[in-house]
Amino acid sequence: MNPAAIILIILLLVGLGVGGYFGYKKLWVPRQCNNQAEDTTLHVKTFMWDSKNSNCVANVCSDGYGNALKGGKPDASGVCKRYQAAGPTYTELQGPESISGKCGGTAASSPTGILTQLGCEQACNGCTGYDWNGLSGCDTFTTSPLGAPTAADPAYKCYQKPASK
Repeated sequence: MNPAAIILIILLLVGLGVGGYFGYKKLWVPRQCNNQAEDTTLHVKTFMWDSKNSNCVANVCSDGYGNALKGGKPDASGVCKRYQAAGPTYTELQGPESISGKCGGTAASSPTGILTQLGCEQACNGCTGYDWNGLSGCDTFTTSPLGAPTAADPAYKCYQKPASK
């Protein structure tokens, strides 16, 4: 066999090896990271590829984990810790004749993707109160004092932060 052909074959094999390695590391592994299913053990809802550190990290934490005000983002080290609401738990605000409904006042925000009352309370985190309709409707309020519930939607319940002692 011709020495030039042998060198060409060796270069071709080295090139395929190097190209395959970088293709695997730069294309295949990041794509697999972004397509991972929810991990209930680590409490991670979605993952993302951190190209700076070449790691697969948590992108959004499961409900009740991470920082609810930042859309369920993990902490600075990428860990999804159980969310601890700052301050007291909210109590249901009763209107005239125990009407359940949207809180009186103008909603400051209506976070999306919240599936539980706890998630709504976590998104409120320090606000005056929130209303929850038992399915997926969440509005947070910053007005004070919060108005009594209205009969606009009997499925909603209004929750208010207890007064400071």
